[in-house]
Order: sequence, then structure tokens, then C-alpha cells
Amino acid sequence: GEERPTDDVIPSADGHEWADYGGMGPCGFIAVACAISLQNRASDRTIRARKDAMGVACRIALADYADQHPRQIREMWKADKTATEAIEAGPIPRNSEEWRKALRDREGRWICLNALKLVPLAYSYSLGLMRWENGRWHKKMLLKAPQIKGHKPAPTIIIGKYFNHYVTLKPPTDGFGLYATENWSVTQVVTKKDDGEDQWRASGKRSRQDSGHEGVEKWPVSYTHL
Repeated sequence: GEERPTDDVIPSADGHEWADYGGMGPCGFIAVACAISLQNRASDRTIRARKDAMGVACRIALADYADQHPRQIREMWKADKTATEAIEAGPIPRNSEEWRKALRDREGRWICLNALKLVPLAYSYSLGLMRWENGRWHKKMLLKAPQIKGHKPAPTIIIGKYFNHYVTLKPPTDGFGLYATENWSVTQVVTKKDDGEDQWRASGKRSRQDSGHEGVEKWPVSYTHL
């Protein structure tokens, strides 16, 4: 398997730099919340002072949307075949109703593709998902926000799964531009179900052995610096 770098510098993505806002368990929610704050020009210092609370607020906002749209969630929800009680921070949800409750109540729960799909719906930002594979960054999936007639397309925020940890791509002063919209492996509406295992779970743990995902996690080692 691929070993994590010996230093704490996260390689750039086509010249764009990453910000690591930590998180041991909820790193995905923190990365999304911080990406939105960076897009809104919040300072790095302000974000770092509030990142944990922002991550909780992000998870609750996604749970609020899910509870307000139970039928839509029932249609788009897909069970994670790789889930364990450690990943879920409790019993594995058997249906969309149990999943909605787990999303709201479990602070240590790892983010999942079901939750990531709610970001464009709850926040009106398209969400780009990148992943570190074979020694470089890959643009894997763009979850597009609904287009409102007469309005400009929603801005795009980008997060990345670096081994077993989520990090946030820093937007340039003038925005990502075409980088946010071109050359994604998959571009889809957020309500489409996906086949296969959910490979977007990440904990922020420092080692695979501590992750609760032994034998399943395909990205062999994890790392974060807090």
C-alpha cells in the first residue's frame, strides 16, 4: 500500500494549496464547513478558532435538511456495506430513518457519501470531491447544486480525502474558475444512487489500525496534524 509522506506538507492540487483543519472523526464535516467559510472570505485564524463548532453546525444543518425532506432522503439513501459500529459511532443504520437520526445525534460519526450529497442541497454550493491516489490528486466527483432559473451557477467548494483524512482546498482570490467545473471523473445530480461501497468515509485517525475500518478501507494509511 501507499505510505504517507514523512513530512506534514500536503501536496498541492494543480498549484492549489490545501488547508488542514484537523478533526478526529468529524473531519469531513469540518472540511466542508471550513471550505464554505473560506469561500466567504473568512480568515484562516478565525476559522481555526471556530472549526470544531463549525463542523458540528455543518452536521446539524445537513440533518435538518434530511429531516425536512424525508421522502427525498428515502429515495437517495444507500446503505454503506463497509460500515462498522466504530465508523457509525453506534449501531449501523438499517434504513434512511435510522440514518437521519444517526446523522443528527452522533458527533463522532464519520461523514459518508449520503451526507456529502446533501451539501449542495442544504448550502447551495456545488461540492467537488478529490482523492489522493497513486502519488497524486484526482478529481473524482462533482456533486452539482440545483440550478435556479435566472441565477448564476452555484459556486463550487472542494475538499479532498488525503489517505484517511479530509482537507480543504483553498480558493484563489478570484475563485477556482474553470478548475471547479472541468475534468471531474463523475459529474452528477445529488439524488442519484451509487453502486458499490462507500469509499468516502474518513476519520482523521493517524493510523489504519485505529480507524475501525481494518480490512475494508482502501486508502491504506491515514494522517492529520492538529
